[in-house]
Amino acid sequence: VNFILAFALVGLAKAGVLTGVDGMVEAGIRAAAMSLGLCFFNLIPIPPLDGSHILKNLIGMSQETYMRFYQFGFIAVLVVINIPAVRNALGYVIYETLGLMASVFGLR
Repeated sequence: VNFILAFALVGLAKAGVLTGVDGMVEAGIRAAAMSLGLCFFNLIPIPPLDGSHILKNLIGMSQETYMRFYQFGFIAVLVVINIPAVRNALGYVIYETLGLMASVFGLR
């Protein structure tokens, strides 16, 4: 849903370019970047984020084992998000995806 929302927000930014409303362009791009940030952050495979459910099903982890990891998930998320390489990777994916969306609308 966040990905689709980001795409719609880039479309809103394009509408701002066409109408000459600079505030709409900036707001659309910033909101799209935030939406993509939430989209890709949620895919980190640490409980309780959605990426952990994908990983759990891929490797066939039992529900009991998953719940043990789930107990410490927020601590793990805080630790992982403070690793510069993870933040840099998220930023790269967010802004590359935003650039691709912008190019679809002719904003790049």
